[in-house]
Amino acid sequence: MLGIIISAAALTPSPIAERDQPAVTQCRQRLAVKAGEIGTFEIARIEHGRGRTTLNGTLTALERPPTAPPGMMTPAHVQAARYAFRCEVRGTHIRSATLKPLSE
Repeated sequence: MLGIIISAAALTPSPIAERDQPAVTQCRQRLAVKAGEIGTFEIARIEHGRGRTTLNGTLTALERPPTAPPGMMTPAHVQAARYAFRCEVRGTHIRSATLKPLSE
């Protein structure tokens, strides 16, 4: 029984530290501008150093087709695209935010 509890605790994602919350919020907003609507946002690693906070992880973006010109039918399907991201925050400013497509 104790083994089940320990393994369940190991699989639960660790909560984000309160000091990292502003960086996570800023990065999520910037990445949403680049990728579109974000479905899942998973942080694999948070690094601190030299006054910077660097977030690394993966996200799933929901991509909608562009709107069709008047008189044409717009496709209604939405595609989920997976990306690896890296976002670097210094103070309250985002220094860089990069997305790399992951192959399925």
